[in-house]
Amino acid sequence: MKGSDVRGWQTRRDHAVRRALRVLASVETSSPVLTTTRRPARFTTNDWSAVRRSDTSRDVMYRLPGDDRDHLPPSARQMWARSSATTLRVAKMGEHASLRFRAFYLGSKAPSAVKVAVGPESATRRIEREITARREIGNRLPTPELLDVGEFNDGCYLVEETTFGVHPSTPAEKQNVALALVDDLVAFHREREVTDRRLDVHAATGERLERLFATDWVHTQDASGPLDVPAMVAPIMEIIADDRSMPVGWGHGDLGFSNIITTASGQPVIIDWEHAGEMPAVTDLTKLAVIAPNTRHVVDRILHQATADDIGGRPGRMPLARQLAAVTVRELSWWEGRRERAAAAGRLGPFNRGVRRRFRLLARLIEADRVG
Repeated sequence: MKGSDVRGWQTRRDHAVRRALRVLASVETSSPVLTTTRRPARFTTNDWSAVRRSDTSRDVMYRLPGDDRDHLPPSARQMWARSSATTLRVAKMGEHASLRFRAFYLGSKAPSAVKVAVGPESATRRIEREITARREIGNRLPTPELLDVGEFNDGCYLVEETTFGVHPSTPAEKQNVALALVDDLVAFHREREVTDRRLDVHAATGERLERLFATDWVHTQDASGPLDVPAMVAPIMEIIADDRSMPVGWGHGDLGFSNIITTASGQPVIIDWEHAGEMPAVTDLTKLAVIAPNTRHVVDRILHQATADDIGGRPGRMPLARQLAAVTVRELSWWEGRRERAAAAGRLGPFNRGVRRRFRLLARLIEADRVG
């Protein structure tokens, strides 16, 4: 990276952090659940982190995303700000003065976290979407308690309880979490009424999938054995043509293990609902089946738990296995743009493996749909 580019990144970094700290002080004043301070604290920054020194010796750090941070030389600066946060992390700084960050308050008896978005509607939309979803879901699913929400001149924020724990990491942990959340999600849709609608399938879905079938890397044999994609072509096209409805309800929309924290008691908690909204009720269940180490066991659990009284099949509605298959097919149909982005990010291998995992899931669902 050129010297001028480095200085540009340093300037943007410093500007983003200073601005985030100013906004955070304003949010602390506005929210009744956050603590405030009148005394400025010193922030000593070093490269992409900063340490806050106060009378209680709390550390405050921030990090900006992007691989470029690894190429920047160390630098040290000092900032002063009135904030009682323990930790500050800048998530994104974009065009049109947009900024998203989160802060944690860990020194109080009731630790909390705040998410803040500043800028035009496109910058604040994610937090607004999360606020709506969290209100709709309430305590029906394991999520951090929502403590406060608010708006200011050009942004919005939410405050939630801090969830302490770890992301599932071992195959056993991941499998147990996936199975537990299957039970939670089915119970959620059973308790909260769903609406039946036809799945929105793009007219070009068949053509996109035909291009996918023609690629060499889809047919590459991996550790799970050969993948008989040609045998799935006819059933997939039948699924695309199925005009029966499926239940629609609130879902997370980005359910991965990075958005799940397991507490010390073993309870999985779902975090970061920024992609939430109304969607096919089986969307999150399908994602759990994709990411779980043992897909077959998760699919069997879903088919066993759901009934016609919640999201299961009934007259005029797709059978449950076909609902899961239809959502998987739609996900696969978006492969081209996603593969281009994966290639640009140097993650082509993980993307290809993810597509093959979806095909394996699809094979299991087609089998279950045939058995009925």
